[in-house]
Amino acid sequence: MLPSARQKYPRYQLFAYGEGGQAEMFRDPSTPVQGVPVLFIPGNMGSYKQVRSLASVTYRMGHHRSLTTQFDFFSIDFNEEMYGFYGGNIRLQTEFLKDCILHVMSLYTNPRYKPTKVVLVGHSMVRYMEYTPVCTLVQLCPIKKTNDAILLLILRAKVNSVRNFEHRENEIASPPQCN
Repeated sequence: MLPSARQKYPRYQLFAYGEGGQAEMFRDPSTPVQGVPVLFIPGNMGSYKQVRSLASVTYRMGHHRSLTTQFDFFSIDFNEEMYGFYGGNIRLQTEFLKDCILHVMSLYTNPRYKPTKVVLVGHSMVRYMEYTPVCTLVQLCPIKKTNDAILLLILRAKVNSVRNFEHRENEIASPPQCN
């Protein structure tokens, strides 16, 4: 991340995860990044290290099946902060998420491999869903302006109905504008 981002978000970090040759690629900044970007967002008090299982299984399955597409995994470290019972961190975490998406997209310098989508994988993101509508999370990403899609996957142990949905229906119907 840029030094300005480190000053703005001193508690948070963005990590790249790779295995084998992919790990070497991430260590060498001169090697172009050219896979499908996947950004893992941990849940309440979750660890950025949870990305290891997902990335490792994906890497092995791709290698076993001789897939030509590779996935570049990135993970956000929210310092295992609590937001399940305290929503005060949500705004700052959402802003950091936006900056991480911008940074990840900037890593793809080769026009041939420049992605138009980023995959967001979140674990236990129920508080994000209550305080920040999905459309707001998606709208924070700059590639939304070019009408390209973002794939948002939300992993939860069990699914409950979203509280206050009727109240938020108007908010979802007319999301805030991006600057």
